Amino acid sequence: MLLALLAGPVLGQVGCSPVQSAYVPAEIVDIWETDNEKYIDRFFTIRGTTITFGTGEETAETYIITSVERVPLVGDSLYTIEFTDSEQEPHEFPFFFRRGEVDQIRLLNQRHIVWVRRR
Repeated sequence: MLLALLAGPVLGQVGCSPVQSAYVPAEIVDIWETDNEKYIDRFFTIRGTTITFGTGEETAETYIITSVERVPLVGDSLYTIEFTDSEQEPHEFPFFFRRGEVDQIRLLNQRHIVWVRRR
């Protein structure tokens, strides 16, 4: 489940520079799931050094995080997690994070689908 980064400007950016590190901020650490029928048996888990994608039928794939970039925006933060697969190929997982009564993640290329912390 690798996601393509969509080209184009991100609007609403405040005058802050991106912050990049291999450290995963606590605000995004958790198991994330959606009630969207297409992804009902899918999830992703973000931990300190790994990201795991639930690929359905009780299977999952885990990758090593190489960097995390956060760009603060008005109302959201744009995160890009970079990771490598078993063949050391680099991949990106970009998403918007919104803190609220129920924290939300919306993938950059699927903003209509809301992911929330596992209940």
